[in-house]
Amino acid sequence: MSMPTRLIIVTLFFIIASGCQGDRDHQKMLSESRSQDHEVSNPVSEQKHWVVKGIVEPRQPEYEFSLLGGDQKPDVFNVREIEVRRGDELHPFQVIGNLDTETSRGETFPGFVLQDVNFDGYNDIRLMQFRPPGPNIPYLYWTYDPGQKRFRRNRILETITSPEIDGQKKEIRSHWSDGAAREGTNVYRFFRQKPVLVKQIIKEYEEAGEYVLTIRERIGVELVETEKRVVRDNPE
Repeated sequence: MSMPTRLIIVTLFFIIASGCQGDRDHQKMLSESRSQDHEVSNPVSEQKHWVVKGIVEPRQPEYEFSLLGGDQKPDVFNVREIEVRRGDELHPFQVIGNLDTETSRGETFPGFVLQDVNFDGYNDIRLMQFRPPGPNIPYLYWTYDPGQKRFRRNRILETITSPEIDGQKKEIRSHWSDGAAREGTNVYRFFRQKPVLVKQIIKEYEEAGEYVLTIRERIGVELVETEKRVVRDNPE
């Protein structure tokens, strides 16, 4: 075999070997890339959905609320994001993010409520922040803006704990407790689209079966004490 022929064979061998090594390196890079993509996507795949449907606007399609997060313990859902859709829309028209709640999923203390809290004829969102040991349950609120067709967070309402919405009287009643011996109810009404405290009923227990009842009512711009008396729970 002549010298030029040997050089051609040796050159071809190195080219083929380099090509095989390049293919192996390429496959290794693809494998590492797939592994990294899989690790990044794991947290997303672990997210769970809690879907609630209901009417927001009269004579309009039903809205769908997808609460994204995960279960923390039985009947408690960690809501991290809410996707809002109208009717059969595939994509949300609004996403409410940056949340981190411990929301009850039980029937006794419903954690997600679709309800008209400001009495304007449109249902709003109320989401439980967490379930405390006492009765002062805090909520996050988003009221519906029919002009912009968006839910707007309402931080003033978030000062109202354990609310009961009375649509007939257009009142919000908030039941609270300040220790074992003092409890009460605050009554709010809306003025200029803001909740205003109009009445406060306070019970202060001094001994078993007996408490001091104090009632304050709004007169003008101030709460004025209108009644104070001792009440026995079980009078003989």
